[in-house]
Amino acid sequence: MIGIRGVEMPSDCIECMFCNHIKNDDYGSYGDCAILGDKERMNLLLHQKHSDCPLVEIVTCKDCKHNCKNICGVDGSRVTDNFHCAGGERGE
Repeated sequence: MIGIRGVEMPSDCIECMFCNHIKNDDYGSYGDCAILGDKERMNLLLHQKHSDCPLVEIVTCKDCKHNCKNICGVDGSRVTDNFHCAGGERGE
């Protein structure tokens, strides 16, 4: 598993940095996913993520709704602001 610092979760494929080979024709706008492979074409006019998109949001403790301050509000472990866990959820 990897994370890329400073990259926000795209809301649809057209906003994704992994969408490439974007083409327009009489029927719409299409792109290929660099992660899923060039054979996985997405209709970009739908403005949604592909159903098999492997991207997931990683929430660090400083943005977590559980207010983790040195101790994780989910599992009780010691944490720092940049720590993240599977139970983290972005706060409002």
